[in-house]
Amino acid sequence: MRNLLVPTTPGVLSALGGLIADTKNDFVRTTYYPLDRASLELLAQDLAHLEADARVDIVVSADMRYRGQSFEIDTPLSAHAITGGDIEAIAQAFHREHARLFGHSDEKSPIQVVALRLVITAPTPKPELPQIAVGEGAPRVESEIDVYLDGAWRRVPLYRCSALLAGHRFAGPAIVAQDDTTTCVLPGFDGRVDEYGNLFLEAV
Repeated sequence: MRNLLVPTTPGVLSALGGLIADTKNDFVRTTYYPLDRASLELLAQDLAHLEADARVDIVVSADMRYRGQSFEIDTPLSAHAITGGDIEAIAQAFHREHARLFGHSDEKSPIQVVALRLVITAPTPKPELPQIAVGEGAPRVESEIDVYLDGAWRRVPLYRCSALLAGHRFAGPAIVAQDDTTTCVLPGFDGRVDEYGNLFLEAV
């Protein structure tokens, strides 16, 4: 691995993601229908029931497979293709997804719709990330500490994350300390700080 990204607050990054992620809910009805004219009416009825259960931003897909396959592919579909009875559009959507994933498709094989899926998403407000002040060259070394690297003790610089500015660069080995994590920059890596305070490490 030659490139690494250390976010501004690594210790709470997953919590931040949970707070700002869009609200999402899946509604699924198991079908096991063959993709033919007779089952389209059933699919349209099932879709109407799913839409009645939840209406915000709607994404329709179906778990589909070639008859006899032991696995299904979640295939994005147009709701209009189902309600309008467009079997060819549904079939082509599956063939395209199969070819995208596996490099081939079989347009002569019958298709089975294993389950119909409807996903709704309600966007949540996203924070505007603040940019940090700009600096030049190498950051100030807070102190030097002893660390055990590659089987030996070494004296390396310690940087305080809160003192790093956008544009600062430094070479490993080094330690970057902050309240929620400690980053060890290994020998052979250079560090660079972006405008939001993220730390990019690149092998040289």
